Amino acid sequence: EAIWIITSDHGEEFGERGSWGRAHTLYSEQLDIPLIFSGPKIPNGTVKGSVGLQDLAPTLLQLIDKKTGPKGDGISLLPAMKGKTLPEREMIAETSRFESNRLSLQKDNHRLEWDLKSDKIELFDIKADPKEALDISKKQMDRAKTLRDQLITAVDQKTWTASSAGQVRISKGRLIDRGLHE
Repeated sequence: EAIWIITSDHGEEFGERGSWGRAHTLYSEQLDIPLIFSGPKIPNGTVKGSVGLQDLAPTLLQLIDKKTGPKGDGISLLPAMKGKTLPEREMIAETSRFESNRLSLQKDNHRLEWDLKSDKIELFDIKADPKEALDISKKQMDRAKTLRDQLITAVDQKTWTASSAGQVRISKGRLIDRGLHE
């Protein structure tokens, strides 16, 4: 009984915002990727909501009836595949390739894109504007600031681990401290 999964680790930019390739930004063309499961235990249908590659391992473990596995940020998508609603959760993304240094937080149908190099913040209503064509950060400054503060807190509390090269840690505030933390 094979389980087939079709996915990608990133999208591609084809000049939508003046950039080509990958890892320059965190807009929808980079973050929205296919995640398709097929197999005997997988019902037909579409799961609505935010999912990520971190959900692959927990989903596969549940599909093969394995009770334990590595700890991580993901959740099993099998309940959602069977019709249950996905829990609301924040999704964080980052890129620091080439000349880019960006963070993103998606929460409550909004996505914040923060260019750390220029300190530019953009805010998108991803439900009303899934292609992220209209930056609403100036119209919703309080929401943009709140999401930025939540992103700082989330990144400050995260331990980033590299499995083969030991541990890489981000000290509190060191990556993005703008004088907001001691």
